[in-house]
Parts: sequence; structure tokens; C-alpha cells
Amino acid sequence: MKSRLVLVLSIALANPLFAQRGATYERVLLPIVIQGELPGALGSRWTTLVTITNTATQPVDVLGYDWAPRGCVILCAEQPFTRPDVTFFPTVPTGKVTQGAMLRVDPTFSSNVAVNVRVQDVSRQSQTWGTEIPVVREAQFRRGRFSLLDVPLSIGFRQMLRIYDPDATPSGQVIVRFYRVVPSVDTTYDPMNPPTKDILVGERSIGLNTEARPGTPLFNLGYAELPNLADLPEVQGTARIRIEVEPVAPTQRAWAFVSVTNNETQHVTTVIPQ
Repeated sequence: MKSRLVLVLSIALANPLFAQRGATYERVLLPIVIQGELPGALGSRWTTLVTITNTATQPVDVLGYDWAPRGCVILCAEQPFTRPDVTFFPTVPTGKVTQGAMLRVDPTFSSNVAVNVRVQDVSRQSQTWGTEIPVVREAQFRRGRFSLLDVPLSIGFRQMLRIYDPDATPSGQVIVRFYRVVPSVDTTYDPMNPPTKDILVGERSIGLNTEARPGTPLFNLGYAELPNLADLPEVQGTARIRIEVEPVAPTQRAWAFVSVTNNETQHVTTVIPQ
């Protein structure tokens, strides 16, 4: 099944017209894509469901998913456009080194293409329908530094920072800074007792892995992850942190998020850029 899927994608993605069609299209990042089930901690079994709907009044070009999951009747031709008013659940190819996937959407109608990603622990599917993972549009990719606010480091939870470079910059690198947060609900200003500023407790330089996806560089992606944030030496004794991410190159774009997973229920909370 997997070899046939790769073959279908390779035929389609190697088509020069296919690559030319998508070169100026809007990128849409799907941060987590799992084919089948992926075993996780404490007996969890993770899967994702990608949903796409074209709400335009005409077909729209959406590239990056397997449009012939059952194979071709005679010969794989160029990928057809996505029909209007049809909700479908595509198979999206995943990377071997980098996580997530990239779609390409005709920018003329990109606002009419709705995309959803849901991650679920199927070992507990009777208890939860899963968690929606943010789908990232082109305008949401960041140049310069951005923050992930109020990341909890509580016992009983595990946290993972995932960082993406939608342009797959060669030797891409980001600086990650950790700030201790002292919670305060007082909105008044007392010059004799000013609020405590966030305290920088650590800084790391992280390189992003770049993976060539099948057929064309249009779907390449840079990626890095930092698991078990609560175990990092620099944040010990800290209950809540703010994470700052800054691309090193001024032209480099990035996006990141933190997943916070309960060890008992496997419920996932996401912390996204602000």
C-alpha cells in the first residue's frame, strides 16, 4: 500500500506542469500528520484526520495530498481540481525525518478552502474526540521573534516544542529562549512594588532538519522538536514559562507550537504563537 502511494505521488509530483502550477500558491502547513496509528507514551495510539472543504462556487486547485488513494484506472494524469461543496478526508504524505506536511492552494480562492487537522488517541477514543491542531496559513508564518505564552511545566504532563520552517531553509536555525513567568492578576501600577518581569533562564540554538519530499521541492519542510520541556536543566524549579522563538536569518520564516499532554487522560492542549 505504502509503495503504491509513493509511486502515485512520485508520478504526480514529478510532473513539471504540476510543479509550475504550485510554485506561486499559498502554503498551508499541517503541523502534525500521521498515517495509520503511531504508538506513544503510556500505551497511547495516535492518529490524525485531515478534513478539506472547498466552499467556492467553482473547483479550486489544492496540491499536496494523495488524490488517487485507490490507484488509477488506466494512467495517472495531472491532479484534478478540488470540487466545490464536497467535504473529504484526504491521505496526506508524511515525512520520514520532519513532521507535518505542506499543502499548496490557489491563492485566488484560498479563503474558500477550509482545512482541519484533528489528533486523537484511539486507545481512549470512547472518552474524547481528540484535539484540533492549528492549520497555519501563509500569512501566519513569522519573521523575527515570537512568543508562546504560559507553558505549564506541571507534574503529570509532558510538553513538546515543535518548530517549522515552511521554506525549508538550508541549515536553518532558530534561537529559543525560556523565560520564568511570575503570575500576576494585579493591573494597577504601584511604583513602590512594580510587577515582576519575566526572567530569562535559558537560551538554546536549534538547527532545523530539512527533508526533501517526493518529486518536487514545493513540499519540503524544515523541522525541529524539543521534547520533555519540564526536564530541561534551565527550567527546573519553574512552574510556568514563556518560550520565545527567533529565526537566526532575517529572511527566514518560522512557526512553532507546544503540545501539553496529560499523562493519565492523554488529553492534548496546544499553545500557539502570539
